[in-house]
Amino acid sequence: MEKYIRSFCMRYDCPSDALEDILACNREIHESKESADVFDGALDSFYKQGFSGGGDVLKALDPLEKSCPKAHIFTVHLLYYICLSKALRTEYQKAGIAESVYVDSMADLFIKLQECRDVYGINGSFVAGWFFGFFRLSRFTLGRMQYEIIPFWGHEDYSKQGHILHPKDPVINIHIPKGGRLSREVRMESYQRAADFFQNQFEAGKPIPFVCSSWLIYPEQKNFLPPTSNLLSFMEDFDILMTKEGEGYQFAWRLFDRWYNGNPKTLPRNNSLRRAYADRMAAGLPAGTGYGVFFYQNGTVL
Repeated sequence: MEKYIRSFCMRYDCPSDALEDILACNREIHESKESADVFDGALDSFYKQGFSGGGDVLKALDPLEKSCPKAHIFTVHLLYYICLSKALRTEYQKAGIAESVYVDSMADLFIKLQECRDVYGINGSFVAGWFFGFFRLSRFTLGRMQYEIIPFWGHEDYSKQGHILHPKDPVINIHIPKGGRLSREVRMESYQRAADFFQNQFEAGKPIPFVCSSWLIYPEQKNFLPPTSNLLSFMEDFDILMTKEGEGYQFAWRLFDRWYNGNPKTLPRNNSLRRAYADRMAAGLPAGTGYGVFFYQNGTVL
């Protein structure tokens, strides 16, 4: 397995120190039968559940915190998914999903690795439960963004140009991984890929509904971000149905690569988005999230 781990990580330009930590974690786990049985048992459990495992699988890895003191649990979690990725590729092939979708989807492991390095200084992942969607074959990276089918959360019907979406109807949910710009061209290419990928989930010839719940579409941003911001352009794709404010700045680690310590003067201000939010936080103004929806058809957001 070490050879596979190395080649898989190198495919994604994994930082050399991170690769060494991941390999060292694997070696420490497999130095004793007890810890190896725990780790390999968790892998087997996921396989036996037909790639539909849940949080209980991660909990099964908890004993390794004591039996492998040199290996941080964040590293153990990342290693676990890297090892699962080998069999997952076969599952993609069985499902007839393109190799390129597998490759792009697995890149999220290393996006989250970098976030863990930035926020905690640890080579691993502190959001391990997030990966389940990819490994259950329900969430996929298609171009710039990530998508999955979920029920529509709206409390009432949404209509646009004569098309109607009912509560709990299936919709394509959008996630925006870190890295890369959100220009209109990039977004449209990604939406089209998602529409093509999930087209069998919707009625032929009808517009396809997309939704997003994120701080990235917080409506108030139009009042404090530069008018040329790609983020504002992205937000304009949506009709915002719900807004939630007042939960502090829990999103801050996503933007600033660190937990917010309550002092806005310590926040990095090296781009316009960071400066805008740092100024807002310094003024004691709220942040929030938006829940938005749009219909998409033939390369156009309706």
